[in-house]
Amino acid sequence: MGKRVLVLASRNKDKVRELAELSAGLPFEVRSAADYPGLPEVIEDGTTCLGNAARKALATAAYTGEISVADDTALQVDALGGLPDVFAARFSGPAADYRANGELLSEMMHHVPDGSRGARFLTAAVWVDPRPGESGLDAAATPGPETRLRWVHDPFRRTIHLADP
Repeated sequence: MGKRVLVLASRNKDKVRELAELSAGLPFEVRSAADYPGLPEVIEDGTTCLGNAARKALATAAYTGEISVADDTALQVDALGGLPDVFAARFSGPAADYRANGELLSEMMHHVPDGSRGARFLTAAVWVDPRPGESGLDAAATPGPETRLRWVHDPFRRTIHLADP
């Protein structure tokens, strides 16, 4: 049996590259939303990561007829009352990019003392297979010195080590 197509419901080149790297050796041909020029842009205006990810995955699977994977990540900063939350990707405005978002966050956090800089990332991922039946992807959480996933908020991420059993 040949490889199935797995469409990342994103035009983000960094995410596409990382998914391709992570899926090396798996029975999938990885594509992205950019490979489907007629695929409408999905507006991420939901109030939760799960809602945004589901919207993107469902729309992409319906359009392409292929397995679709979508994600959404929120950054919640305690000193900012939970902002930027689910709006992190467009935190600095409609034409936001990583640098502009990072600069705005740094500016807003400049006055916050080190002991008060608590934050968390929330991520939801949704897998949609438009073919009838069940599908899945086995995974394992393993201890290690660093994460392999380095998306959107790299400059602000700290590595979290899993405790050894």
